[in-house]
Amino acid sequence: MITLMTRRGKTGLAAADQAWFRRKLEALPACSSQPESVEATVLLTDDEEIRQLNRDFRGYDKPTDVLSFAMQESEDASVTPDLLGDIAVSVETARRMVGSGEHRARVCEELGRETPWGEREEVLFLIVHGYLHLLGYDHATKRDEREMKAAERKVFFRLMGWKL
Repeated sequence: MITLMTRRGKTGLAAADQAWFRRKLEALPACSSQPESVEATVLLTDDEEIRQLNRDFRGYDKPTDVLSFAMQESEDASVTPDLLGDIAVSVETARRMVGSGEHRARVCEELGRETPWGEREEVLFLIVHGYLHLLGYDHATKRDEREMKAAERKVFFRLMGWKL
């Protein structure tokens, strides 16, 4: 089960948006070929809270788009193999990223057609990115980055109901 958490007043997301994300998170394990028993938490928050998390856990005193805290990298991984970890996404940063169009351009190129792209799609894309980090994907090398982008495409397209 992938659990969605939001901080009251920190995201500006409507109840309908939160319900949409919950439905997508229910499908995330299946769309990523993981057992339904996997567990993770997704926190949708603002720049201030993600800045604090980034500072406290990574040593960078600035907001970022998404953070992942993988439990499978810890000493206790074998005790709880289905517990993947936590993801935090700044909805504020995602809103700014919609304007840049970077992720939308990549997705449209891979689809071979234009597609609507708004806040929901951007936040979901960031959730998928963070989730893949929990599964062990990384983008430290060019090879790792290619593998992670391919996995992002596969999982994101499945969640959106788009053909690969």
